[in-house]
Amino acid sequence: MKKSIFLKNTLILLPLVIFLNLIVLIIAYKIIYGINFDKCVDTVSSSAKLASDFFSVYDPDDVLDLQRSDENFNELCEIFDLAYVYAVKPDLEKLSETYLSIGFGKDATEEARRTRYIGVEVQGKLNPQQIEAFNGNRNGTIRYESNQFGETVICYMPVYSRYYDSKKQDFIDRGIISIVGAEISLTAVMESFQQRFNIVVALTIMLSVIIVCMVIFLFRHQVARPVRLISGQMSGFLADKNQKFKRLEVKGEDEFAQMSIAFNRMADDIENYVQRISVLTKEKHMQEAELTIARKIQMGLLPPVSSSQGTMSINAYMLPAKDVGGDLYDYQYLDNGNLFMAVADVSGKGISASLFMARAITLIQQYAKIGYSPARILAEYNNALADNNPNGMFITTFVGIYCPDTAQLTYANAGHNNPYLVSD
Repeated sequence: MKKSIFLKNTLILLPLVIFLNLIVLIIAYKIIYGINFDKCVDTVSSSAKLASDFFSVYDPDDVLDLQRSDENFNELCEIFDLAYVYAVKPDLEKLSETYLSIGFGKDATEEARRTRYIGVEVQGKLNPQQIEAFNGNRNGTIRYESNQFGETVICYMPVYSRYYDSKKQDFIDRGIISIVGAEISLTAVMESFQQRFNIVVALTIMLSVIIVCMVIFLFRHQVARPVRLISGQMSGFLADKNQKFKRLEVKGEDEFAQMSIAFNRMADDIENYVQRISVLTKEKHMQEAELTIARKIQMGLLPPVSSSQGTMSINAYMLPAKDVGGDLYDYQYLDNGNLFMAVADVSGKGISASLFMARAITLIQQYAKIGYSPARILAEYNNALADNNPNGMFITTFVGIYCPDTAQLTYANAGHNNPYLVSD
């Protein structure tokens, strides 16, 4: 079963995008959740401090004072988006609390509105945080509680009775008369957070799908389609040398355009060859003309026999056993200053081997320019040659990349003779 470059890269891209999305969403969830939770704690702390200051100027024995405090507490709930703000008088012996004043916010439950009112005493309700506040902790004690009113975070503050000293021109604390509590409904906060996070998830998925579709579309039309077209044309000619060539359309100046030009040039040369040998009367002349043209095409695909750049020099030599064959070599200087080299040998001799060689060297040059490693060059090269190969031809190949800065050669070998290092 053939596997295209498009399919393989798509199968790699999709899990990678899904994994990255999961990582981003997990990090975003933790960060946003932490920000919301810290904001709740800061809000109840500030609200409890304000409520303590408000209530310190009221007389707990004056009903009108308590009613006015309820109004202020309601305003505090509305401003800070609180569920409840209340003042209670604790009884440390009975561990009970008596409500002196209370304000309700939009998240307050109906049960709380019925059961929490001025003068009601709740037995066994006093908790350690309330006791700590009643003992004089002015920093605010935080409590997380799950009760019949839902999940809440509460801050308790002590309330000092104050009077104004005209001599000192300041308020003087008489002592703690009660404590106040400010509550936020974590249930409501988390529901609101979850709704916003769901929108973030939906937008992230939508954006990812758009990006993946764009990448797949571009890869399919810019890479996979040209490679498939060029490879198909080469394989088709290799399977049937008598078929009419369909010239490849040349677009742009990239590697695919150069491959198309080389293929069209090869097609033109072969068609010219066919036209010339049609006028020959003798089979020997026809064979000689065929081999001569094929040899020129083959040698024209190879780089010069010698070259140098910087501290590197390279020399090559090829002598086919027949006029044409399946041997090849290639080298090119890469953009990063490294030297790419390759040596290969197609199974068999003659025209079929040389055509297979032409296809092979075109693929090697393409993958080297893209910047693949030797191992990946051989892997992609092998998959491309295996497609549309009805004659079952094969080729041994050695590829290497030499780095002049480190004097290091990275190579990969597919069935070719072992390399030799020649020194003095």
